[in-house]
Amino acid sequence: MLKALLDVLYPPSCLACTKVLPGPEGFFCETCDTAVERLPPACCRTCAEPGAFPGETCPRCRATPPPFTRAWAPFAHEGPLARAIHRFKYAM
Repeated sequence: MLKALLDVLYPPSCLACTKVLPGPEGFFCETCDTAVERLPPACCRTCAEPGAFPGETCPRCRATPPPFTRAWAPFAHEGPLARAIHRFKYAM
């Protein structure tokens, strides 16, 4: 019952554009979810640069190894996802 009351007072909204969502499942509205760019599985094993690389490491990481051993990202940090992260980091 408390959950239903909270949903009425504070309905679930899209993390990127704040549009009210039709239900509690999901984080983005249909428009923003469609715009989130999923990165391909083929990428540099060190920095996650998209693309197929011989030896699984991109030329930049082979030439100058970064100070970390591995990075991975399922989505591109742009569009709705970048807005959602910005809202999370700087919400007041």
